[in-house]
Amino acid sequence: MNTYQVINEKHWERAMHCMIFRESVEPAFCVTFEADITNFRQKVKAQNLSFTLAFVYVVCKCANEIEAFRYRFLDGRVVL
Repeated sequence: MNTYQVINEKHWERAMHCMIFRESVEPAFCVTFEADITNFRQKVKAQNLSFTLAFVYVVCKCANEIEAFRYRFLDGRVVL
C-alpha cells in the first residue's frame, strides 16, 4: 500500500511551480544532460543485460532520490 504525505500548499515553497502544472492533462517536463556512460555500458554488457532496461532502471532510481521529482497530484492534492 502506498503512503503519501499531503503537502500544505499554503506554506509550500514550490506552490507557484505547482500552479503551472495543476491544470495540465499530463503534467511533465524534460531534463537534458550529458553523461559519460562508458563504464556503465561495459558493466551492463559484461553481465549480458539489456542496455535499455538497465538504463531506464538506473535513471528512474536516480530521479526518485530527488524529492522534487517525487511530487504528484492525487485527488486534487499535491502529495509526496
